[in-house]
Amino acid sequence: MSTKLPIEFKKYFWDVDFDQLDPRTKSKFVLGRIMDRGDALACKWMQKNFTKSQISDALKQATEMSLRSAAFWGNIYDVNSSQIKCFRTPYRETRKTLWPY
Repeated sequence: MSTKLPIEFKKYFWDVDFDQLDPRTKSKFVLGRIMDRGDALACKWMQKNFTKSQISDALKQATEMSLRSAAFWGNIYDVNSSQIKCFRTPYRETRKTLWPY
């Protein structure tokens, strides 16, 4: 795997220094962002460059992912929602205070 993300993915990482983002060392962050906001090209790249285990581990640790995206990827990678952090009460309650809609 390259130490650089494809330039087309810069739109998913607007809030970080894209040129310094290493998908090997920040894999959970990169995978979470792609699973939550990525298009078909990004998802194909993710599945080509990461193992199923790496993807499911990143999914389990996701706290900022939308519940819809988390449920979708949970179905794809056979990860129960009880194993995904963003479905747990503390994270759901925090989300309500930050975005009460």
